[in-house]
Amino acid sequence: MVRKLIADEFRSIWRQWRSILLPGLLVLFISLITIALNLPIISSAGQLTSTIAAVVIVAAVIILPIINYYRKLYGNQGYLTMTLPASGRQLYWSRFWSGVLWFLIAVGSAFIIAGLFSLTTDISEGRQLFTGIRGAWQAFLATNAPFYVRLLPVAAILLGIFSTVTQYAFVITKGSEARFHGMGRLGGPVIVYIITYLLSQAASIIGLLLIPLGVRFSLGSDGETITGIQWVAESSWSSLRNAILGIEKSTFTLGLGFVLTLVVLYTVYIFLTIRSIEQHTSLR
Repeated sequence: MVRKLIADEFRSIWRQWRSILLPGLLVLFISLITIALNLPIISSAGQLTSTIAAVVIVAAVIILPIINYYRKLYGNQGYLTMTLPASGRQLYWSRFWSGVLWFLIAVGSAFIIAGLFSLTTDISEGRQLFTGIRGAWQAFLATNAPFYVRLLPVAAILLGIFSTVTQYAFVITKGSEARFHGMGRLGGPVIVYIITYLLSQAASIIGLLLIPLGVRFSLGSDGETITGIQWVAESSWSSLRNAILGIEKSTFTLGLGFVLTLVVLYTVYIFLTIRSIEQHTSLR
């Protein structure tokens, strides 16, 4: 049942995004062509329109799942959704995984568009194609960081997707409960979002400063060049204290305990969201 719901949700969002994607791509490609040809005045306008088109294409992928989540669970279609032979858990996980897939598409779209911008720059400046992309990739490989450290950006993207999808589902679901109906359609979600933002900041600070898990960076004599990286059972507390007291050290520890506290916090959000959906008490 969850797979069917995911497929239905995916098709629904695709139909909406397609109506934005096609004209957006048309504007983007025409703008990139004007930039590549390096035409006076027109190329400057092309830079502006290409940036706007890129932002619209990627932003739409992020916003549409959020709109769809509210519309199909708490909007006019919510009554129909609640009549489906599916549990609240199945309804939630179908929306969750659909949201994750679309956010991954957003990340992929952003990288592809960035690559197109780089190729356009190569053409306009008369360089060999893929010069900018090769330079960025070689700079990434040239770092002396261990392989697992190079994977940290990927882990950060995945954590960001998990936290964003979990948070918007929790904010919309809890903010749409009967207790907030007197505040209008946006009042409840706004209040819940502010609360979740404060909780996320508090959880991040606690994990960063108190949980002994982190990555230690060894600094060179200039205090800026990184000469070594290693895992340590240490938080950022000592490094922060040294920075406040003005004590110079040859190492700096970035605490990673915030990852654990955020995962725990968002797991609680998932539990509370599913329970709220199963109660069927949030429809207006």
